[in-house]
Amino acid sequence: MKLLVEFLAGIVAFLAAMAMSQLGIDMNRDSQPMEIKRLPSAADVVDQETPPLASPDC
Repeated sequence: MKLLVEFLAGIVAFLAAMAMSQLGIDMNRDSQPMEIKRLPSAADVVDQETPPLASPDC
């Protein structure tokens, strides 16, 4: 009886691992720090890329 329960528990664990792998869940990933990407602020991008609105001749 104990062998049957352990066998069924193994099958359930195997099926759960297969389902999680299909969803892209990795239970054994390394504990690396998260990568933080710093992006320029919107004001800096606007100042560099857009021409001035008023003509210098006015």
